[in-house]
Parts: sequence; C-alpha cells; structure tokens
Amino acid sequence: MKKFLLKFLFAALSISISLFLCYFFIDDIFVRYATATQSFLCLRLFIAVLIYFSINWVMKNPIYTLERDILFFSYLLLSISVSLLRFRLSSSTPLNFNVISIINYSKMTLFFNILFYIPFGFYFGKRIKLKTVYNFIIFLGYILIIEVLQHYLRTGFFDINDFILNGLGFLAGYASQKIIMSFLTYRRLST
Repeated sequence: MKKFLLKFLFAALSISISLFLCYFFIDDIFVRYATATQSFLCLRLFIAVLIYFSINWVMKNPIYTLERDILFFSYLLLSISVSLLRFRLSSSTPLNFNVISIINYSKMTLFFNILFYIPFGFYFGKRIKLKTVYNFIIFLGYILIIEVLQHYLRTGFFDINDFILNGLGFLAGYASQKIIMSFLTYRRLST
C-alpha cells in the first residue's frame, strides 16, 4: 500500500509540474509546431510521464518495462499529434521527391527532423527484438504512413527529405542504444 501511495504521489507531482511548465514556458514555444488542442494535451501527457520516469530514476526506484512502454507510447501520441493535428492547408500541396532540395532546408529543420525520431530508434533497439533491418523497415512504414496522411489530410506535404531525415534520426537512436547497452555490459563484466 505504501508503494502504491508513493507512486500515486509521484504521478500527481509529475502532472502538476507538467501543467506548470507547459502553461508558463513550453506552450509559447510549442505553438509554432502545433495548433490543435489535442497536441497540447499530448505534450502535457508526455512531459508528465517523462517527469514521473525521471523522479523514479533519481529516487533509484526500479523502472519497469510497462513504465518504459508508457513513456514511448506517450511520445508516439505526441509525434502523431504534431504531425497530423495541425492547421489545414488551404490548397492541395505538391509531392516533393527532389532529394537535392534538402540543401534549402534550414539547419533547425534538419536538426529537428533528425532529433525528433531518435527516441523511436532507442526504444526499438531496446524493446523490439527483431533484426535491425526489420525494425528499420517497420519504422519506415510508419513514416511513410505519416507522410501520406499529412498530404491527404492537408496538414503538411509528402517530402522525401523528411522521410530520409527521420530515418537517419531513427538509426542514430538505434545505434546509440546498442552502443550504450554494450558499454554497460562491458562495464558490468569488468567489475
């Protein structure tokens, strides 16, 4: 009963901190990327889960697989909401299959397109026990669906460069997870 009460307290504290941070700081930045109320709710949920996860880690409480899964799925919800629940474009947008147009992207766009999908790669590397190529194919399928839906829902446009950059982010997360795990394994064996 004491453990349950403590976890409940951590959850309430996490939600409160998330609401405070979003209301006073994060919403002003996030409004550039999302306009739908659902996106802001997903952001609050993700931050609350991330804070809960962090509190447990700092308190050296065990972090269960279910908690990791909840963290990932809250991030997945945030990702989908930011990608699909934006303002609608007034007209049909062209498809971009020109890979060379990537040179016109701002550094910030390049950075965020890669950075945003690093957690996906990290999670897949840790949780999904398939060969690397199959994990990558599953992720590319997800990105393809998101890009096609953005085009047809007119909340963005299909851009091959986003597809490539998101894939690079996934691979960076996947590789970093493998490197970290091998380092931790090596460290445990050497002590």
